[in-house]
Amino acid sequence: YFRAEDFRTMNVPFMLANLGYSSAAAILAGFVTAWIGGYRELRHASALGFLMIVMSFVSMRIRGEHQPGWYEVVIGGVGPIAAMLGAAIRMLAKGKSAS
Repeated sequence: YFRAEDFRTMNVPFMLANLGYSSAAAILAGFVTAWIGGYRELRHASALGFLMIVMSFVSMRIRGEHQPGWYEVVIGGVGPIAAMLGAAIRMLAKGKSAS
């Protein structure tokens, strides 16, 4: 049986899995944001990326958990980069369907 403490520990496999699904979710969010944004895809995706940075910072400060420095930097930086990647994928997909 699992205890509640087992889910609060931040071990390396959990952190890597969190980075993986956070990246996938950010790519999807960037794609959808660019799709909704119409012809200003990168502007909307960059606003989403800025919001991700702010929310990551707020989340790290509120939780107050001690996590490795590399994890906090990467989790805060992977979202905006992945969102821009999602917007770029949307722009490429839009370009191919328009021709």
